[in-house]
Amino acid sequence: DDDSSVGAGGYPAGFINGEGGGAGCHYDNKWLSQVGMDADQAPSVGSLTGDVHCQCNYDYNYPGGWADWVDNMKSYVDQSSYAGVGQAGQSWVQDETACWMNNFHDLIRLQNELYWKREAYLDNTVPESDFDFYNNGDAARKYWGWNEIAFTAGDVWTDTPGVNNPQYWDAVFIFLPAFTCGINTVDNVYNWDEMGCVTQEGLDFLEAKLDDYVANGALIPGFDNMGNRPGSSIAIARQHPEWKDDITHWDAKTGWLRKFYCENFQVGKYQIVYDGAS
Repeated sequence: DDDSSVGAGGYPAGFINGEGGGAGCHYDNKWLSQVGMDADQAPSVGSLTGDVHCQCNYDYNYPGGWADWVDNMKSYVDQSSYAGVGQAGQSWVQDETACWMNNFHDLIRLQNELYWKREAYLDNTVPESDFDFYNNGDAARKYWGWNEIAFTAGDVWTDTPGVNNPQYWDAVFIFLPAFTCGINTVDNVYNWDEMGCVTQEGLDFLEAKLDDYVANGALIPGFDNMGNRPGSSIAIARQHPEWKDDITHWDAKTGWLRKFYCENFQVGKYQIVYDGAS
């Protein structure tokens, strides 16, 4: 119980001399709570982590290996005496067992396997979800599969570079949730999501967020500011599933694609205008 034990989040992004933001073991209230470091508990390849800093075990980097990592993750949790948020069945299990990667390729492969095999280790209680996209899509989309990528924060007021400095942004990003426009069960197709399907509550929330961005200098409305940074550029994206045009093929392993698109739309006092030149 040492006040200097702040965990990986207390360091700048990166991994230098055994320390780095986003590159360490999981801590809970200053105690090491990483699950999966003991190779004796794993039935096949070995521990989930490859070193004392809880970097992922790259012995799993073979065809199908990261799927085995997920199977072993479930084995670790079943055998662990750690109670509470780490118990099997809830999405917190990913938090307690997650290791960190030194490359995007393995990160994506493991992330996909965690999604494809989620029926084996999640009970849909936290969050309240479902595996049936066809009959309960709004619930089925609620999957807490996250990657925590450390970046230098930066600051607009001190003009330091980083993700919090809008001088380095290309646009303010609006991302539509899956099933914003629902499905057509007569023709068995997934409806293209668009801004017009967002509820009034959602639009009010979005307008308030845009107000906040404007007040803090991260968004400067107006056609003349389109090319400035920060400026007025807005990007909209939506996601759609595989088998978009025949949703009878859906199952819990159905993949999703994300696409940027453009449309004209009014959000309260703000007018989003599509300009092909931008």
